[in-house]
Amino acid sequence: TQSQGIKGYMTDVQAIIGLGQLRRLPEMLTRRRLIQKKYNEAFKDKPWIKLPMFSETVQYYTPQFERRDKLSDYLAEKGITTSVHFKPLSEMTYWKKAVKNPLPITNRVWKKLLSLPVFNSLSNIDLQYIINQVLNFYE
Repeated sequence: TQSQGIKGYMTDVQAIIGLGQLRRLPEMLTRRRLIQKKYNEAFKDKPWIKLPMFSETVQYYTPQFERRDKLSDYLAEKGITTSVHFKPLSEMTYWKKAVKNPLPITNRVWKKLLSLPVFNSLSNIDLQYIINQVLNFYE
C-alpha cells in the first residue's frame, strides 16, 4: 500500500534563520513566560476556563474554554487572532475514512482548546487588551 508523507529537509536559509533565533532564545523565552504568567494571573479561579499546564517554552498558550467557538468568534470581531492547534488526528481529512476507536476524553477536551496569542513581540498593551476582551466575553 502507498502512504503519504512529506520531506522535511531544512534549507541553508532556514538554518541561518534558526541560528539567529537561537541567539535570541533566552530573551524570547523570558517574554513568553511573562505572557503566560499574566494570562494565568488574570484567569485563575475563573469557572469558565481550565488553565494549561506550565510550559517552559510557551510555544502555545492553550487553555480549555467553555463556549470556545463563540469566544473565538468574539475575539476575532475584536481583532484578536486565536487558533485551534490540537485537533485529533482522527478528525484530519486523511484519517476521516479510517476505522476509529472511541476517544471520549479526546473528543470532549479538544473542543474546548483555544490558543491565545503568545508571540514575543506582543506588547503589554495588546496583552492587556486580549485579557480584557476574554474577561468581557464571560461577564
